[in-house]
Amino acid sequence: MKVSVPLHVSGFWIPYYEPNPYLTGSVGAGIILNPPLRAELVGDKALINGREANLPHLSTILQVTGGSRAGARIKTPAGLGEGFGVSAAVSLAFSLSSLHSRDYGPRLEEAGLYAHYAEVMHLTGLGDVIAELRGGDIVVRVKPGAPGIGKAYSIKIRGSRIAAITGQFRNYTTPQMLRELAPRIRRCGNSALSKFMRNESIHSFLEASTDFSLCTGMLTHTLLNELKGQLKPYIRRGSVLGFFVKKGLLLIMAEKNVSQELVEQVRALKSLRPSGVNIFRVGGKGVEVTE
Repeated sequence: MKVSVPLHVSGFWIPYYEPNPYLTGSVGAGIILNPPLRAELVGDKALINGREANLPHLSTILQVTGGSRAGARIKTPAGLGEGFGVSAAVSLAFSLSSLHSRDYGPRLEEAGLYAHYAEVMHLTGLGDVIAELRGGDIVVRVKPGAPGIGKAYSIKIRGSRIAAITGQFRNYTTPQMLRELAPRIRRCGNSALSKFMRNESIHSFLEASTDFSLCTGMLTHTLLNELKGQLKPYIRRGSVLGFFVKKGLLLIMAEKNVSQELVEQVRALKSLRPSGVNIFRVGGKGVEVTE
């Protein structure tokens, strides 16, 4: 069995914690990116881009699913902990693999339930699983919780004409972020969500995401000023729609025809010194399974 899972980058969010991990989650909005993570569900180990990964999510998922094994050969265009929702995508692959070992078919919502549980238990994500299952362009999460409990819907944008240019410039794990920024995330997230819900569009999403980045401190004023200076010609003519920072990930939304130029602009940013700059397609289907 093969699985394709899109990536997901949240622009802003508000965490909700409950004693029951299935009820824990977040509300907010994020963008779906491709190419996706691709997994071949075989064996009993996790091989990510050719290397064995010792992830605690695997044993957690086996415990809750009652499966005999769960393993996958995974290829992903982004790394774990970088802000792309890769951990959630890997957990979805593990859950589908475990259910498959019990001779179950590809029960996507059930797999999402267990993947969400593992994400919450290991503090690696609160809303990525439901967003990746849903797919679309912008995914709006309006009720926290696992798939089947939480609620989300997607908003169509002109994704075929838009690219996301990303720069990874520092390591900032999800557990570290949730621990250090919890009060600010809740306060800033409420403000951003309220702003976005008044006018659900790509522009209001990016404005709210930028505000959230600044409010939480993920986007510094030094970097903001440098970005505005470096991207000024593109912003002025409307080629750059906006940008924001999640953890240590810079994401710029722009017209596809200038995406290669913007890669060089991002590499030139003195504040970032990014370890990797990439271009992603915006939008796409949710999880897909082939046998």
